[in-house]
Amino acid sequence: MMRRQALRASALGPWIMLSAGCATVLPPSDLKAPEISLNDLSVGRFDLKEMVFDLKLDLKNPNAVALPLSNLRLELALLGVPVAFGQGPTGSFTIPPQGSSMVPMKLSVPFGKITDSMRSLRQNSSGDQLYQLKGSVAWGPLALPLSFERKGNIRELLARFLPQAR
Repeated sequence: MMRRQALRASALGPWIMLSAGCATVLPPSDLKAPEISLNDLSVGRFDLKEMVFDLKLDLKNPNAVALPLSNLRLELALLGVPVAFGQGPTGSFTIPPQGSSMVPMKLSVPFGKITDSMRSLRQNSSGDQLYQLKGSVAWGPLALPLSFERKGNIRELLARFLPQAR
């Protein structure tokens, strides 16, 4: 009888360990993507093919748990047309619960996209000149994708970073 109980206990041990380990690997069921905003934007370099902006992306964690993140990707669209693409730092970073983190990035704009977007902006007479920042990050050890998005008026964005454009 004792031997059977010992056998059952030893058989349950790995299952208990496995379920405890999964709790640290799986995300909470109500996990939310970080909220994003541009905090700093400057021209890093330009050549005949592209202009590269240095930017700082402010990522805010709306969750009660830390967000271990990696593989940050970003796309900027003007009037619905993607014009710039960026990738965050290599490696991983963590945003504390209910906290924020400033993440440096490079945003690449091919010159062909600049001229196309300027033409579209001039042709758009509705006044609704919208921009969209969208992207994704990978969460935790399973690299589960979390998508984020922010929309706004291009004029407000330019006024924030180029005060003379008001």
